[in-house]
Amino acid sequence: MTRLKCQDFPPEERMGLTGKLGNEIPYPGSELCQNPDLFRACPAPGPAYLDESPELIIAEGAGSKGDPGRAAPARKAVGALTAYHTGPVGISGWKDCPGPLWRIQYALARIANLSQSSNGGLKLKDIIVVSERNFERSPAMCCVVEMEDVLVRAFGGRLVLPNEPLPKGDVSRSVAFFCAIKASRLGVHRKYLNELRARGATVVCYIFDAWTVPDFFNDRSRRLKSALLRQFSLAGVCDHLVIPFRDSIDSFSPDDRKLVLHLPLGVDSSLVNGMNAERPITALAYGRQPEGLTAALSVALNAPNRDGLLYHTDHMEIRSILDFHAHRRQFWKIAQNSEIALAYDPWTSHQARFPFSIVGQRWLESLAAGCVVVGKRPLTPEADEIIGWQDATIQAPDDPKEAVEFILALSRDRARLRDIRERNVDQITSRHDWKHRIEQLFRMI
Repeated sequence: MTRLKCQDFPPEERMGLTGKLGNEIPYPGSELCQNPDLFRACPAPGPAYLDESPELIIAEGAGSKGDPGRAAPARKAVGALTAYHTGPVGISGWKDCPGPLWRIQYALARIANLSQSSNGGLKLKDIIVVSERNFERSPAMCCVVEMEDVLVRAFGGRLVLPNEPLPKGDVSRSVAFFCAIKASRLGVHRKYLNELRARGATVVCYIFDAWTVPDFFNDRSRRLKSALLRQFSLAGVCDHLVIPFRDSIDSFSPDDRKLVLHLPLGVDSSLVNGMNAERPITALAYGRQPEGLTAALSVALNAPNRDGLLYHTDHMEIRSILDFHAHRRQFWKIAQNSEIALAYDPWTSHQARFPFSIVGQRWLESLAAGCVVVGKRPLTPEADEIIGWQDATIQAPDDPKEAVEFILALSRDRARLRDIRERNVDQITSRHDWKHRIEQLFRMI
């Protein structure tokens, strides 16, 4: 067991919560628990230690007078930590345990785990975020921008644009992240990324639409060039290529596969109030939907003499976003005001575009917003790992008319909607936030 002391951390990493943390990390029942602004509840004292898994910290002696107690709901623990911690570290690994999870201890433990990780002594300040947000303006780029913002806000990354001069100073102990929608963008910015590598930086690229990887790396002319010139191979572009879907790994050559890492998509849950109770929008149908479904729902909900409201985008085509953050603020507000969100496995509804089943961004965003997801659960085995909890996706009938009746009936079951919402938000904030994903990536590289 690894015991942690506050003096092991620089002052700026102690969160500035009380200014008097002292030498020992405060444990439940200590004098710092008397500060109601710091701790909501103070069971009996117990030593804090890191469990065998570095993501989990446990405080023994749960419950009053040392009686065994159940773990606090992850939802409350997550909300409390988010409210109080201002440092660069996130939270991950929440799960039921014999005792409660203590947010301050846990945050400090995560700092220790990151700063002492096996990535060659990498410090959080040594992150460069190479962003093409001024080059690519499609709506899909919003998800990339949000991931980049987490790297900057939560992990102290420096945002740079490929049309700007390279960062000055020594970057030999830096990790340069480049996140893109399509694999082809690696070729566009290959020279900039290679210049960072030549100065000693480790370049990590994350491709959101990983099903586009074969189109780029298996192109006949590129394969021929890569056989002759290293700069056209995967090793000539980056040190690690990270993809969110396992099925994409099979498209790489055995040599390239050595550089490929798998990390599922995430979401910045701090951008939305998933527990919002007032939800005037009956159903949210954002993005591609099965043919005929939104038309039937529009008639059922959006006619002037009907109750309810459907918000959908099937009636429009948006090619360019002028302000990513303004666009996403509106999206998240719409989502947190929606009872139900429609999500269908894109492989079953749009096979011409998607070569395999995926758990796409639509699920993570809808679940984070507290929506009850109705549609078709992805057939990929990854769905069991990522969205495997009860009612993460409620299967809808195939016939559009039957689906409309099903959705309307579900929208009237307020108690069930509330229970599912709480479970969805708990799962996303505790397991699938970008902060958790990025911490996992640090350990992988």
